[in-house]
Amino acid sequence: EGQPDGTVYTPILDSDDLPYVAALSSKQTYINFTNVLENTGIDYKKRLAEVEKLDHIRHAKVDYIYVPKRYKKLADVQMVITASNKYENIFDNQVVLIYKKK
Repeated sequence: EGQPDGTVYTPILDSDDLPYVAALSSKQTYINFTNVLENTGIDYKKRLAEVEKLDHIRHAKVDYIYVPKRYKKLADVQMVITASNKYENIFDNQVVLIYKKK
């Protein structure tokens, strides 16, 4: 909250897709609430495939990246962020890293 509008990427962690990020930040998420999307017949599989390959980060399709440090692919996400040189870290604590598009 307090940042310019934009789309936030949050990884899907097992059955927890971090719905609180959208609620607390008042920002749109890149992919979230997959169970709701599935129940309403919205096809989200293409976007989910992009997320799994981290293409949304490589091509700067999101404005913010919210990554819990418990995420099993954290090192991969950080490597893609560094290689893309399109994001800067704006928050880091013991639980989460947040990046913003430059």
